[in-house]
Amino acid sequence: MARSLDETGEPGQALPFGEELVHILRRLAPRRPRYDRFLAGALHQLGGYISDVGDLTDALRAANESLQLYLRLDREQPESFALQVELATHNRDLFLDRLQRQG
Repeated sequence: MARSLDETGEPGQALPFGEELVHILRRLAPRRPRYDRFLAGALHQLGGYISDVGDLTDALRAANESLQLYLRLDREQPESFALQVELATHNRDLFLDRLQRQG
């Protein structure tokens, strides 16, 4: 639902659904480690939604958390998450760069 709303060009509408998904996955992942990859992906998307509404600090926070999860998953399953690590690193660096240019 969040992705569909995001595609409408109204980023604020996708944000609550992205936040809800992260909230649900945070509760599931500790008991079911297979959900860690879904949580990392949801955080990656959430960072984009947050960035779109202009809160680069929180976007960076979500991107960092996503990257840390993907790095751990990649250590546990080498080469399985290399692309996700690359994309999450790109988002983190992008948000950090934008934040530094603002300040």
